[in-house]
Amino acid sequence: MIAARKYFIYSRPQAWSVLMMFTISLFLFWNIEILKYGNNFLGSDSFIIVDRILNSGHLKWFEQTYLSQFGIQGIILSLMHSGLFSFDVIDISLQSSLVISLMTAFVFSVPSYKILKFGGIYSAILYWLSLALSPWVLPFSYSLYWVPFTLMLPFAIAFLTGKMMFNGNKLLMLSMISFAMIIKCLCGYEYITTVTLFACGGYVFSLIGTEYKAKISDLVLIFLACVIGFIIAVLIHSLQLNCINSEYGLSTILNRVELHTGTDGGADYAQILISHLSSRPGNEDIIKLLSSAVEDHKLLFIWLSFKEYFYLPALVVFDRPVSFGWFVFIALLVSLSSLTFFLKKYKNYFNKDFYLYSIGCALFISGVFSWQILAWHHMTIHFHLNGQLFAYGIVPISMVSAGILIHRSIGKTIGLSELSTKTPTFIVALCFVYLSLISNFSYKGNIYDNFQSYRQTSSKVIGNIDQAVITPTSSELYRGMGMTTSRILLSGWAVSKGKMPAKLYVLINGGLAGEISPDIERDDVKKVYPEANLKSGFIFTYDVPGSIDKDNIKVLAPNGNGGYSEIKL
Repeated sequence: MIAARKYFIYSRPQAWSVLMMFTISLFLFWNIEILKYGNNFLGSDSFIIVDRILNSGHLKWFEQTYLSQFGIQGIILSLMHSGLFSFDVIDISLQSSLVISLMTAFVFSVPSYKILKFGGIYSAILYWLSLALSPWVLPFSYSLYWVPFTLMLPFAIAFLTGKMMFNGNKLLMLSMISFAMIIKCLCGYEYITTVTLFACGGYVFSLIGTEYKAKISDLVLIFLACVIGFIIAVLIHSLQLNCINSEYGLSTILNRVELHTGTDGGADYAQILISHLSSRPGNEDIIKLLSSAVEDHKLLFIWLSFKEYFYLPALVVFDRPVSFGWFVFIALLVSLSSLTFFLKKYKNYFNKDFYLYSIGCALFISGVFSWQILAWHHMTIHFHLNGQLFAYGIVPISMVSAGILIHRSIGKTIGLSELSTKTPTFIVALCFVYLSLISNFSYKGNIYDNFQSYRQTSSKVIGNIDQAVITPTSSELYRGMGMTTSRILLSGWAVSKGKMPAKLYVLINGGLAGEISPDIERDDVKKVYPEANLKSGFIFTYDVPGSIDKDNIKVLAPNGNGGYSEIKL
């Protein structure tokens, strides 16, 4: 075991420091940004798992309500709800999403030390930004269904243990990769080709900075390890289905595979592509063609769907989206540079580490595109889902590549020893905790919170509700519980007549829903109340289970005497 440790990248304290800093900062940033998605947010398709938890009382421990997957995450959370700890459905769902987000941040942080060491501080920062500013990674990291850390788990294990291929621990490494693949497939089969090729890429990346060379035979073994993990998961799932109903089994799974691999056509879903094409000018002729004769142009339909992903937003920087196309171009350029190894004239143009890096990038691109091509029917329908593949693979390697270019061009970087020893992990962690505490966001609680326990004295506040709108909406949490959802939107202004900042409190059915701290500039209010802060406006949203009306809502403002006065809607 001691001999194996020297082949493990995180056997050094500096590596753990970088890993923890990266993980904590990313997780805290996500927890601040997720507030923009509303209260009680759960990631895409989480309602499937919430439904399993809700119905756990009349299901056997192994049974599933969604037969397309084994659903190990739903089974575990259901046991925690009805058996082990008797957690409330809402509590277990929301708290589990936080744990999943933390684990996702940790798994994505695994390469951070090597990126910093061999790519420089610029690559490390850009890699962090690729995950922090992604409109895909953030919301999916809170999904009970997708559990995104499982998609990257085989990669992370291959990355951490790649050198074990050369020290007699090959079987142990392959077994861990297979086990990680089993976990992924028991959560869901989506993107298994991507997961497999990412694992191969992790092995190649792990050899950067070492004396070892990547072997095709090792890549084949890792590929087979993932296939074996997949087969074992399918057998477990088949056994589960057969126990639920003797008529279920492998054929049930194969029917879903057939649907996802596109053998049934997919032309009926052309309207999804057309809606995307219509958002940009110049596609009028193509839209007309697809609207009238898509069956006669199926290859065109598939190609246009594939290409449409390049227009989807990859990052949002200062409220400006940057499309995937730019990152695909960079990743392809880096990957194609590996071909120079086979040209005698340019064979020595790049060093060994760069060739390993470019081959790893090529495996990542192949992983993303493999699912898009092999499961083309899934690709033509799920524009709102498959973008996460680009976000997990192509965007990060492109940002790291840009960081390497900056590092090499400038020729300077912050020393690893300085970052690791002069800035201890706990200090950086405390800084991010502090930033999260002072961030300008409004408290959003639970409508069952006791307002009297939250009551506090404050300066007198005056204000007005300019608009109060209640609309039906959708929530993964309440959808899984079989409940409709109403979204409350309040907008207006509030001004403090004393030294304390203005705050309003929103009550729904007598329970505290949240507090409002004005953060929007209102020149009109400033003209009437010169002493007011320029940012006196606000917009408050809150999702409520069931149907409500304005009579169920109260907005209270401190009256300066320890009590509260109501602001009429």
